[in-house]
Amino acid sequence: MGKSASGSCNKMHKVNPKYHASVKEKILLLHDYIYEKIDAWIKSVYLPDTVAAASSMLTDILPGTGKYITNNLIASAANILTVKLMQKKDLHIAAKARNSKKILIISDLNMGDSVNLQSVALAVKKVFPESKVDYAVNKSMYNLIVFNPYVDRVFNILSTSNIYMSSKSISSLIDSEKYDLVVNLCPFFKKNHIIGNKQLPFIDYGSLSIRLVHNELYSNGLNHVSYQAYHYFSNLFCKAKKINSSAARKSVFATSIWLPNESIRMAGQFLFKNGLLRSEGLVLFNSDATSKYTRLPFDIQLNILKSLCKSDSVQAILLTSGHTYIGIENKLLNALPNHNKVTVIPKEMPIDVYAALIDFCDVFVTADTGTMHIASAKKFNESGDELRNETAVFSVFGASSARMYGYDSYNGNFLKPGQNKPSRLYISKAPCRNITCINKKAKKCRNVRCFEGISGFEIAKDIIIYLSKDR
Repeated sequence: MGKSASGSCNKMHKVNPKYHASVKEKILLLHDYIYEKIDAWIKSVYLPDTVAAASSMLTDILPGTGKYITNNLIASAANILTVKLMQKKDLHIAAKARNSKKILIISDLNMGDSVNLQSVALAVKKVFPESKVDYAVNKSMYNLIVFNPYVDRVFNILSTSNIYMSSKSISSLIDSEKYDLVVNLCPFFKKNHIIGNKQLPFIDYGSLSIRLVHNELYSNGLNHVSYQAYHYFSNLFCKAKKINSSAARKSVFATSIWLPNESIRMAGQFLFKNGLLRSEGLVLFNSDATSKYTRLPFDIQLNILKSLCKSDSVQAILLTSGHTYIGIENKLLNALPNHNKVTVIPKEMPIDVYAALIDFCDVFVTADTGTMHIASAKKFNESGDELRNETAVFSVFGASSARMYGYDSYNGNFLKPGQNKPSRLYISKAPCRNITCINKKAKKCRNVRCFEGISGFEIAKDIIIYLSKDR
């Protein structure tokens, strides 16, 4: 009996090592698999998007408390020490490139930021007047920027529909042009995807972004992205070259665009065909925006249009066709009791012709979107001659920061427009608005409170009063 048991035990003893080895290997393989998945997830997570999404869930339940927690959490990360440390890193890179002869600036993909971030090219040219400055932009924005006198070449190689190919195009451009310095202002493009392991002076968007966030949470002064970008880079490069920055900082500052003569002609032709070329009291109403958090709610838009259609001060209204909200122009027309004054702008009108059309108008009404920046910008033709620049801009802000993106002629905390007429902005009383709301694409709010407290009738009243006084 004992012998049999002993024999059985010995037999099992001989099998067990192989059995345990197999289990151990499986555990190790499973461990490696889980580690790889976690590592891949960590690398794929973009922290600002994660925080914005988490904030949405919190503010859906507790609007005021969620706003307070989110802003204080981000304020602790975006403190002055962080700002200075990140600037020090940029200064170290700029010092290596202080004798740069060829510089590439990669604009953001958005229309508005393509306009605003031209200020970086201006800053570079003030400090490096002999350098060649190239500017990479979204394809749709090429005609608005190609004649910028502070940019030597504009490359229309960016696209919101294909970020991967845009990144590859930038990488190829850098390889072929041999730049001394690259300034990337777009958060969608990562350094390692653009230049890989190349030892090339490369300044990313991070320091400017954290400075904007810091200013938003810690101060009340002027914090427009275009203004801050200009001063950040002019100061940075002046320090790197060890020269006095006062000359660069004294420049008269205004966002600007340069329009092809053909675009101006086509805009005038559109107005002539519709009998509006010499109209007084001409209002262009922009009905769309890229996000539901920034697009004016339908009922507010309708109330504005109803009042404008009734007013004797408004001779005609041009209505933008929807590009994100397809068909919104028809929905508005069908809801208006009388729309005899309204002419719809065709959806296929190129953005440069649309920009020229704005310059013919007395008033531009919009939410915070790319065309608001185009409307507010000082406009020149391709020869550098100023256009009319007498369009008053009435803009309404929901989710996004008015200080970072808005224009107001009556408040020193906001950037003045490039127009010779005043701009006025309206800010909602959204109880949940917080710093993450600038990251609209990452927001997941179920309850859209962005435009609480905004009255379409009050906005229309202000427009009518302006037009009656301006005549």
